[in-house]
Amino acid sequence: MGLQLLSRGRLVPTLSPRSVDAWRVGPLDTADEEILDRMAAALPAEAYAASVTGVPPFLLTEPRYLVGAFLDALADVYPRTPAAEGLGGRAGSPRAASTFCRSCASGPTAPRRWLRGCG
Repeated sequence: MGLQLLSRGRLVPTLSPRSVDAWRVGPLDTADEEILDRMAAALPAEAYAASVTGVPPFLLTEPRYLVGAFLDALADVYPRTPAAEGLGGRAGSPRAASTFCRSCASGPTAPRRWLRGCG
């Protein structure tokens, strides 16, 4: 599902909480959301039985959040690999994004420059 979303260009540039350039999956249509909901519902408890950091151990992470976090991690890594070249070179594509990321990847304002260039 993750690679299918990426091949359809479902990537959104963003900044991490620490102001580091990042990609996340999106925008998702209703059919995509339904598939992700079904994937989360199918996860066995062992797949998400990790406590939320900083809260009592009886509070578990929501399966849907974990599915989304996994897809966002995939979306953030994939455009930075040579494999992204196969997804095309149109504006906003992983290929174009990875080229832009390399061209403005330094300095304290790099993440914001990167976002402006990807928008």
